[in-house]
Amino acid sequence: MAKQEYVVTVKKGIDWEEVHADLIEDTTSREGLDPNIVPTRPVAVAKLRQTNTRSTHYLLEPFEAEGLKNDTRILDVQDESFATKQPTKIQTGDFSRSGSDSGNKINYGLALHTNSANVYNNSTSDPGLDYNYVLDGTGVDVVIMDTGIQSDHPEFQNENGVSRLKEINWFSESGVSGTHPQNMYRDKNGHGTHVASTVAGKTFGWAKNADIYIQRINFGDPSLSEGTDVMSAADCFDTLLAWHNAKTNNRPTVLNMSWGNYAQIYTTSNPMQVKDFPGCRVSGGTYRGTTHGRVAKLQWQEDYGFPADASLYQGILHLPFPVTSEITSVESLIDAGVIVCVAAGNNDVKIDITSGNDYDNKIKFTADTSNGAIPSSFTNGETKEFTYMRADLFEPSTSNPGLLVGSINADSKSSTQERKANYSACGPAVNIYAAGDKIVAACSNTHEGHYNTESYHPNSSFKQVSMQGTSMASPQMAGMAAWLLQAHPDWAPIQVMNWFQNNAHNNLYSTGLNNDSEVRDSIRGSEQRVAFFPLKGQKVYSISVS
Repeated sequence: MAKQEYVVTVKKGIDWEEVHADLIEDTTSREGLDPNIVPTRPVAVAKLRQTNTRSTHYLLEPFEAEGLKNDTRILDVQDESFATKQPTKIQTGDFSRSGSDSGNKINYGLALHTNSANVYNNSTSDPGLDYNYVLDGTGVDVVIMDTGIQSDHPEFQNENGVSRLKEINWFSESGVSGTHPQNMYRDKNGHGTHVASTVAGKTFGWAKNADIYIQRINFGDPSLSEGTDVMSAADCFDTLLAWHNAKTNNRPTVLNMSWGNYAQIYTTSNPMQVKDFPGCRVSGGTYRGTTHGRVAKLQWQEDYGFPADASLYQGILHLPFPVTSEITSVESLIDAGVIVCVAAGNNDVKIDITSGNDYDNKIKFTADTSNGAIPSSFTNGETKEFTYMRADLFEPSTSNPGLLVGSINADSKSSTQERKANYSACGPAVNIYAAGDKIVAACSNTHEGHYNTESYHPNSSFKQVSMQGTSMASPQMAGMAAWLLQAHPDWAPIQVMNWFQNNAHNNLYSTGLNNDSEVRDSIRGSEQRVAFFPLKGQKVYSISVS
């Protein structure tokens, strides 16, 4: 069988160079080396990561990759191409924009999070139009890893009309080998412009004076990317880590990632097939410790923790699959002091922490030529097992204190209690919630019809749009983090996470049930919190900022 690219990730604390030497050398004559664990032949390197050397890409036979998983030094071995990246957006067309908007047309995010009480029980104007806030993100670097940005949009200027977007060559600035894309500073989709505007837009955003940096990630989708004018996720992580560590000005870094990794499972056929693995059918797995065989389509969804109508986007069920190398990369960024905010996903699934019941759920795919051509990584009849239903980009914990952000509902206007948006991922791994519905922000002029845009109200030559999704909730947290770091530039990620957890409110809607398929608008867990930030003029954690 042909060799293919696998990412081999070593465990934290393991000497990766020792593992690397075992793989790239001819170890045939070495005594005591188990050939079922480490290949005896010299293995070719597909891509050696520059700064996150725990994850290296090798060309392996499938049986060699499976053998390496048994090496006690190895965290995981994954097919480099098995996950599909995509922005985690859901859009809505119900919006309008003026300085006097109210009700369900208010710019909900900023208004909610700067009031400790529910925004709909207060008479409030849109604070996004008000520059009287004590905090504006001054002295903070905001990095948006997304579909790009419309660099000349007025949202990214300061009050004097000067751009705050820092156009840099990530490789040269970071000292990492590689080629920088030629056209990083455009947004063919519009998603990245909206996210950046929510974090740091001068009209709609939080950190109105923060410096803005863009990494245009390759989503593997022609509608989101343009050939080589993008960066791989691994290159984004490598260059960002090196750039952050090389700073001499001690400016804090906030990273927002409103995207995830998903295997896309068709629900329109039976047997179901994985999009990226044609010819493979769902053949069983383990859910909460119980082994299941393959059953009827809808029954399968419910048996594995998904409501029959959950997560359907254009007829496809999206399952969050963890990519170990990217989890490791995010962990390295947090260890270096970067504040990381990640969209939890629009799957309406319960994702868990390491010790939880839903952490190690498995799903099996079996190659079956009767369903069509099978992938080169499978032989006919071969079954492979994958983990699902846990955090897709990182697994937050006290030792890995990033913010995995879920979305709350903007439509509970008659209630003083916050409600989980019915699409939002939830569960113990989602450690903070923020407004993700009816979020008005900038959009690119080159969005190519992805969204129902309107003219940007201060300048009709540009675009704005209302969107909903955890993609819109995560930048709320990134913006609040920039405010907090302006007041406390020396705070570590654990201090930032603890501040938001300790100052959040938990006046949350709950039916008293804990059934995954029935409680659709509950946050599903009393431990969950909704973030808010003190109002203008107030002190931030006993420290006044002027």
